[in-house]
Amino acid sequence: MTHALTVADTTTPIMDLNRTRPTADDSRWRAVLARDPRSDGRFVYAVRSTGVYCRPSCPSRRPKRESVAFFANADSAEVAGFRGRGVLKKGAPADIVVYDFDGLRVLPDEIAHDLPGGEWRRIQRARGYKHVLVNGEITIRDDRPTNTHSGRLLRHGGGQET
Repeated sequence: MTHALTVADTTTPIMDLNRTRPTADDSRWRAVLARDPRSDGRFVYAVRSTGVYCRPSCPSRRPKRESVAFFANADSAEVAGFRGRGVLKKGAPADIVVYDFDGLRVLPDEIAHDLPGGEWRRIQRARGYKHVLVNGEITIRDDRPTNTHSGRLLRHGGGQET
């Protein structure tokens, strides 16, 4: 089996035959780099360092190429031990916003006096949000908070249940 072509009087390879042929993974990697939505449904990619798989158009930070594995579909990635992000299905973590596009409105600025020491902050609310779900829990219903806090408080890079 020949791995490289060499000049007769030296052993320095001038062309690696194994790396000159484009592979399916090369085109998949280009689709991931381009965040190409046309490739969604054709394959998913998984990141070994995070244990997560995603579709090619995923807006997450781009992984290092050496950390990526490609799978034909989400089921194959899950069988290999990766968990999904950006999928809606029972048991998967999901943040979902349901809104009335024609009814979306930005409301006037307000001053809230809710900081320690009686300090204030400027806030701006919006109207037109039917439901906001965080980790499957309804946090806003018909533009009103439900006082449900199902997210995680992040401190120094770690998550704590709230």
